[in-house]
Amino acid sequence: MSYVRGEVVIRSSREGFAQRVARNWPVISGDEILTVGDARAEMRLGLATARLDRETVANVLELDGGRVTLSL
Repeated sequence: MSYVRGEVVIRSSREGFAQRVARNWPVISGDEILTVGDARAEMRLGLATARLDRETVANVLELDGGRVTLSL
């Protein structure tokens, strides 16, 4: 996570539970990122950047080498 403003939550595939994230939090395949209320977030995924607006749910389906697949 390259930018976090407000309450941004990740349901981590590695941890098995939801928790608030901070800047520089690592994102991996299987993670689900939620922006709560007016929160905003930005993920840098290789050469791509995904900006999440308020009340967004993003599922990281694939993050492998040069390939990124998100479900919004």
